Amino acid sequence: MDINNYQLTCCNLLKDIEVEKGLYDYYKRRINNNTILSKDDELLINYIIENLDKNSKIIEIAAGLGQVSHYLKYNGFKNITINECDSKRYNLAKILNDKLGNNCLLLKNFYQKIPLQNYDYIFTINGVSSNLGALEDLQLFEKLLNSGKKIILKEGYFGVKNDTMFTDKLKEKFNYEIIFETDSPVIIFLGMRVEYIDQKINNIGGKINKLSVIRLNELGERKSGLYDFYKRYYVGERPYWFHEYEKEIIKYIVQNHNNNTKILECCAGAAHILIALSGQFDFSNLNGNDLGTDRFSYAKYLINELCPDDKKINIMKKNFLNENQTNFNDYDIILITNIAIESIGNSIEEYNKFKKFLCDSSKELILLARCYGRSGFVVKKLFNDNDLIVNYIYKDPKDIFDSNFNSNNTMSVTSIKLKSTTIPKII
Repeated sequence: MDINNYQLTCCNLLKDIEVEKGLYDYYKRRINNNTILSKDDELLINYIIENLDKNSKIIEIAAGLGQVSHYLKYNGFKNITINECDSKRYNLAKILNDKLGNNCLLLKNFYQKIPLQNYDYIFTINGVSSNLGALEDLQLFEKLLNSGKKIILKEGYFGVKNDTMFTDKLKEKFNYEIIFETDSPVIIFLGMRVEYIDQKINNIGGKINKLSVIRLNELGERKSGLYDFYKRYYVGERPYWFHEYEKEIIKYIVQNHNNNTKILECCAGAAHILIALSGQFDFSNLNGNDLGTDRFSYAKYLINELCPDDKKINIMKKNFLNENQTNFNDYDIILITNIAIESIGNSIEEYNKFKKFLCDSSKELILLARCYGRSGFVVKKLFNDNDLIVNYIYKDPKDIFDSNFNSNNTMSVTSIKLKSTTIPKII
């Protein structure tokens, strides 16, 4: 059904309903003009049809009659939910749903009580009410955006009319795009702003530094776990705010994965990347392993001090290469940053373990390639595997890395995944 016929159909279905049964002035005026959809509604429909996958899970909150959602469902979008807390308007939305044969899911509740985390996109562009858009709800919206959800709002039309405080606060922390503008911009909010991520990384880095100094003074270098790498950087003359490549890994994960992604960091050491993801960005399925007793204890100490109780990192004393101890397929991301020792990275068995993991196109290996073993055997095979695609997360300015593993101690980080059109082969 084209948009003009849809408008006429909806208006005919509703024209005999009394104003006080939920149409109120706004919808009654639109029905009298045979235009159930406003200009904003039409522009938003065009945007969603052109840019969103029809399998996306979409919820319209404070939806009124849900006229945008009904049109989307009628035109092939499969997972549409309409939320309205006003009983009269909810009943009218249900009438439209039944008469159009749409089978949208309808929820009569306050949006704060709905599991919005179950949706990919949340939108409302005419949520003008003193009961909506309270600053107390910012934490809810921030949590959704941090977990990879997308939110569409009209500036000055979420809460009290012309009050832009809510959207202004979201703009401070999150990337956004103006998707169109009529009397006011309609905005889609995306992932966290890079400068805000940097600020949070520096914040947790400062806390790790202070706790590490205390631990070193109390236990000494060996028992504290702060020998070699950790002593040099965490307890130097300046606060240590992570290596540049570590910051880029954190940014990449925060911006590209939701906070339920199950991550395993192999030979995690102090687990400081995982601690940043948990303590600052609400990631909750984080796991690390390390066989070193002192560093294992050091990691446990930092986790207990810095991670929320409901987001504690599962740190394990297990060998990540031993299939009986570590099954890569239990995780979405395998993260390896600094295991530059002679005894690993040399065998076809290791390569096969990674390859089997990457045969699932949803899996990802994040690898500081130059620091996995010494020989480069496994890394070269992964880089040269025609089934896999290798992309840089962070490219060290000094990097001259090529497929023959020619490099000189550079710190570039790669993401390795299965090519989308590939049927993988295992040796």
